[in-house]
Amino acid sequence: MKKFAYFVGSPLLQKGLMDAIGKVGYETKLFNINEVGDITNYEKIYNYIMVNMEAYRPDYIVVAGYHEDLAAGVIDASKKFGATFIYWAIEDPVGFERMLWLAKGADVVFTTSVECISRYRRSGINAHLLLFACNPEYHTIGKYNQSLDLDFAVQANWYNWLNRVSGYHTLLKPLLKMNLTYKIWGSYWDAGIGRQFLEDHGDLGNYLGPLPNTELPALCASAKMVLGFQCDGSSITQTSMRNYEVLSCGGFYLCHYTPASENLFVEGQHLELVRNEEEATEKAKFYLKNETERKRIANKGHEFVRKYHTYERRVFENLLPFI
Repeated sequence: MKKFAYFVGSPLLQKGLMDAIGKVGYETKLFNINEVGDITNYEKIYNYIMVNMEAYRPDYIVVAGYHEDLAAGVIDASKKFGATFIYWAIEDPVGFERMLWLAKGADVVFTTSVECISRYRRSGINAHLLLFACNPEYHTIGKYNQSLDLDFAVQANWYNWLNRVSGYHTLLKPLLKMNLTYKIWGSYWDAGIGRQFLEDHGDLGNYLGPLPNTELPALCASAKMVLGFQCDGSSITQTSMRNYEVLSCGGFYLCHYTPASENLFVEGQHLELVRNEEEATEKAKFYLKNETERKRIANKGHEFVRKYHTYERRVFENLLPFI
């Protein structure tokens, strides 16, 4: 049996891609980098990787996203112990330049942005498309929770990417003016520009910090609308992972418009898209008054992602043929 090793126990990997790899018949094992203790000590991380990979001897090593801390150990371990290094560039296209050096050390790169494939290949990198998806057993229909019965909810980190900030101003800001019930979960809203945004336009008291991923089903079952924000507005394939997760959990997703969300989903059938502040206000008012329409779209979105956008399907169609 082929063996896959990885080092970060994020829900994206542990309950997403790696879980699906295990379900289709391969062995997966997490070597949690947090066991090192001081995760800023790159030498300790390097030694941790080398020792564990020598003992485990995986066929594949998987790294996703911004992990400069893992780079040296994974690249050297792959070469020394004969493993294939798979890098999933989940921050593309905004993170392309930052992580290109790491991609050059991988045996195969998967990207969430179809536009980046040719850019990688021009650099001699074996690159393919691998989008986010859902895990129907993890991203389930949750139970109603009265404390989460809100007009809208935000479950997103504050990032200073241009398109992300544009989304906050286009979609979130006008809704904050509407005297609606809401809560915001995520990281970085309590400092810097994120804090200033809430102080200027909303109520910092409605920010509750990060939401455990296990509570997303209950949030989607209770809040009337879950707002969606994207880091990139240029790609036709790169979306937030929430696009798939919220829909799989049965939530009604009101999302800042991007070409990718329009390309991968049907507006008014799987989710709703907002292009400007006026549209944000109009659609929020309409859907808050029309429960039947909210549920119709949420149900269709739920069925759609569970049929076409599961991690098991991604593994069979987009990963295994290229490794």
